[in-house]
This record gives sequence, structure tokens and C-alpha cells, in this order.
Amino acid sequence: MQVLAANTWSRIKVVGPGFIWAAAAIGSGELIIASKVGSEYGLVFLWALWLGIWLKYWIHRGILDLTILTGKPVVELWHQNKFGKLSSWYWLLFFILTATGVAGLIGLSSSILNALLPFASVNEWAVFVTASIIGLAYFQRYGSFERMMLFFCLVLAVGTLAAAVLAAPSPGDVLAWGIPATSAATLVFLSLLGWGAGSGPDLMLPYSWWVAEKGYQNLRIDADEGGALKDHMSSESVTAVRQWLKLASWDAIFGYLAAGLVASVFMIVGAEVLKPRGIVVDGLPVVQNIAAIFTETFGGWSYLLFMVPAFAAIYSTVLGVFDGGRMAIAHIVRMLMKRKPVPLESMRTNTWYRVSLVLFSLVPLVIFLGVQQPVALVITAGVISAVSMPFLAAQVFWSLVRQIPPAYRPNRFYLGNLLLSIVVYVFFTCQAFYQLAEKWLI
Repeated sequence: MQVLAANTWSRIKVVGPGFIWAAAAIGSGELIIASKVGSEYGLVFLWALWLGIWLKYWIHRGILDLTILTGKPVVELWHQNKFGKLSSWYWLLFFILTATGVAGLIGLSSSILNALLPFASVNEWAVFVTASIIGLAYFQRYGSFERMMLFFCLVLAVGTLAAAVLAAPSPGDVLAWGIPATSAATLVFLSLLGWGAGSGPDLMLPYSWWVAEKGYQNLRIDADEGGALKDHMSSESVTAVRQWLKLASWDAIFGYLAAGLVASVFMIVGAEVLKPRGIVVDGLPVVQNIAAIFTETFGGWSYLLFMVPAFAAIYSTVLGVFDGGRMAIAHIVRMLMKRKPVPLESMRTNTWYRVSLVLFSLVPLVIFLGVQQPVALVITAGVISAVSMPFLAAQVFWSLVRQIPPAYRPNRFYLGNLLLSIVVYVFFTCQAFYQLAEKWLI
């Protein structure tokens, strides 16, 4: 990969894994949690969306830089440390527990299909959605996967623009910010930070594999092939690598701007459309409730205009989480069993990864069929993601200052924002646990 000049076209051209991540991230918190928060609390927590976007961007960029510089998924980099096995077990357990969120997303996508095509029940559509995801992820290659997720991003852009125009918020409402004052509000706020915009570790960690599959780490410096950490690199080569890291960061920037804008629009929809009518986002017909209000207010033409992009948002999230989750689980299990990493070019056809895909897909389906509470499942996974964010940020910070040469270490502003993300997530996690404990003791 040649280092490109940092003009507007090169910044757009470099984006690839960011499209996959954005299409996967938009739908989990942007459509569900943001709408729920808006319907219950209005726009007082809108600032939390952008705080989450800002803090998670620096963690995400750290994952991007580490993957480019080392040519390895970050979990493999961390597995080599003194307490690497503990880290690997933690993230393996994390991906298993966040299957609750995937279960909720299966339910929501199935409920939309049931509303659009009622000849099958929600549970039957849930089986169909799971089978289709397994089929797509089982046979696809990275290139086709990236193009598919780009298509979902374009559909989401149309739906988001339409929702923003129809909701028509007033500037005063948008700027009416506040802080959580109750345990229930704190849990919602925490979930918003964790999954309400830009996803959590469940999609931030898989981004490392998508970056590697795209080939960002395959730099061509000084007419020599290899990664960026070769010995005896000239000062010109170091400068070229740092320029490439800066340019590649636009992949993350585009993804996070898209996620933040979509999340903001859906929180506005919840606040301006649902809250005045006393409708709280909950249960299976979340999207249908929103679409029904739009239809009631603006006419029948707005029903499909909202429902189709909403389905694209949630379905693309399910596809992204399944694809990323199976890679993480298979890779971590192989490391724990002391197996060699699977080469990137054969990873998607490897038996371990395909078995992981099937198992990781069927477990959430069983959870949904048994629980039937998609919003609660998504919020549960959101809290798990939020409390895992300090650990993820700390690992990224440590690797950036200890596992790469000084020539490539980030500046103080970059590292300062990583430290800020750790402090913020630790604070709100402790606050949530304290208020829950206080409530239970009373």
C-alpha cells in the first residue's frame, strides 16, 4: 500500500474498514438505546453521545495504529504480555456475555420483517435472519463484505436524513443538557456511553481484523516490503509511516462521525416524536411504534421510508457482530490452546472460524426465543460493554507506550484523551454500581 498525499479524495479513498464498523455500529445503540433515552429523558443526555464518540475515537484509533504497526490483531498483541492469558480469557468471556445484545438485535430485525411481511411470525423470522446471516458470513470474502456494508451505510444515510427532516427539533431542545440523578438514569446513561454511539468493545476489537484484512499494515517503504516496525529504518521511512498512520485515521474519523450523527438523529426522534405522546421504547415493536407515529403525522408514505432503513441498520449490525464475534472467539480460543494464528488470506475459510460463526449465531437465537425482550437484552449488553471500556482503553494505552518503538508513539494530546477515557468510564461505572448498591441496601 503506497502512502498517499493527504488530500480530500485520498481521505475518502482510504476508508474501508470504517464503513464496515459504521454499518455494524449503527443500529445497536444509535437506533435502539438513543431512541429509548430520547423517549424517556428527552435530549438532556445528547452530550453523552458525543462524549462517547470523542472518547471512543481515541481508543479506536489506538487499535488502528497498533494493527498497522504490528500487523497483528490487538488481542494477539496483548496475549504475548505477562498477563496475556488473563486478558484473552476476559475478552473471550466478554464476547460470550454480549451475545445478549445480539439476541436483542435478532428480535428487533425479526419484528420489523414481521411488520412488513406478516405471513411469518416473529420467531420464524428470527430463525430466517439467523440462517441468512450464517449463510452470508460463511461464504463471503472481505471485499464483498466491505461492499455490502457500504450499501447498508448508504441506505442508512437516506433514512437518517429523512428522520431528521421530519422530526424538526428546536435549537433550545437540542441544547437542553443535564446529568443523571437516579440509579435508573445512571444505568441508561452508562449504557448510552457504552453502546449508544459508536458501539463498544464487541465491534471495536473486530475492527482490528478488518483493518488487517484490508491490508493497511502492508506498507511499502523505501521500495521494501514489510511492516512498519522493521529494524534500521531511515528517518524518511519513519516519517512516511507516521504520515500513513495519520491518513489511515480518516477511516476511523468517517465511521465515528456517521455513528454520532445517526445516534443524534434517533435520540431527537425519540424526544420530539415519542416523548410528547408518552411512548417509551420497549418490547418487540420498538421500530413499529416510531414508524406508526410518523405515518400518523406525515402520511402512509413515511412508513416504508422509516422501516426499510431501520431494518438495514439493525440487520447490518447483526451481520457485523456475527462476523467480528466469530473472528474474535476463534482467534482467542486458538491462542489459549497454543495453536498458530490462521493466515489472514485463509481465515474466512478456516474450520475454526466457520464453527465459531455457527455457534456464535445459534446461542443468541436461543436467548431471544427464550426471553423475547430485545430492548432489555441490548441495554444489558450495553452495560457490559461500558464497564469493559476502561480495560480496553488501558490495554490500548499500555501497548502504545510500551509495545511499539518510541518513534511511533502518539503525542501527549492523543495519550491524554486515552487517559481521559479511562477516567470517565471508571467514574460512571463506579457511580452506577454505587447507586445500585445503595438502592438494594435500602
